[in-house]
Amino acid sequence: MLTDLIFDFFGTLVGYDRDRFHGDARRAFAYLRSQGFPLEYPEYAARFDLAFRELERTAAITCREFHMDAAAETLFAAAGWQASHRTRDRFVSLFVEEWNRGTVFLDGIAEFLLRLASRYRLSVLSNSNYPPVIHDNLRAMGVAPLFSQIVVSADLGIRKPNPEIFRHTLRLLDARSETALYVGDTYDHDYLGAQAAHLRCCLVDAPRQHADGPMLRIDHLFQLPSVLAGLEGAAESA
Repeated sequence: MLTDLIFDFFGTLVGYDRDRFHGDARRAFAYLRSQGFPLEYPEYAARFDLAFRELERTAAITCREFHMDAAAETLFAAAGWQASHRTRDRFVSLFVEEWNRGTVFLDGIAEFLLRLASRYRLSVLSNSNYPPVIHDNLRAMGVAPLFSQIVVSADLGIRKPNPEIFRHTLRLLDARSETALYVGDTYDHDYLGAQAAHLRCCLVDAPRQHADGPMLRIDHLFQLPSVLAGLEGAAESA
């Protein structure tokens, strides 16, 4: 019997429109300058991009997650500038706030999740360098109370596809992998990570890159009920 649905967040429960975010983060930079940050914008942008890329490259190899605080501190060190934790936290908050302008809520998502929550326990398991952005978006969507657990990689220091983050989520839920389904939109992080943890995964694959494979897949999130009906039908006939 299927009891738990565990969702990835970005790309699965929400979309992203890059046209809404142009990558300049001017408010965040203006705040730093008001605090005495010594670099002009072009050098700031180049150094911050380099800091983030290096941290991301290492994390992709090790599956050890970093927090946006680490990117900010790397930037400050490269500029030879010291900042208080309060200044760092405010800068990071402003930067993520500007980045989050690109997040797009799916039409009808609240009603859809409410229907699922009437039958299943819902949770989120997502990679993110800044956990508050997921909690804030869930509240803005009006669905935060529907989720039993919200597991974010930066809180644990590990990221998908490391199977341990999937096992950790199951332990929090006191759930068995056989009674849970993970829903995500990336093959490498979501599907292979869940498989390594012996957890079934339904892949949201809009480009249909994996349409010919044996895996559970859907074109968009709102097709999920058809997959759930098939799984429950198979369980009843077994």
